[in-house]
Amino acid sequence: PNLTEALVRRGHSDENILKFLGGNYLRVFTQVWKE
Repeated sequence: PNLTEALVRRGHSDENILKFLGGNYLRVFTQVWKE
């Protein structure tokens, strides 16, 4: 299942979805970059 589609179906706003996806990307990137 597509995470973005699921978030839209659950009623999340585009702004919140972008924050959620962007935040996760940055968190993972910084964790991986440390190694």
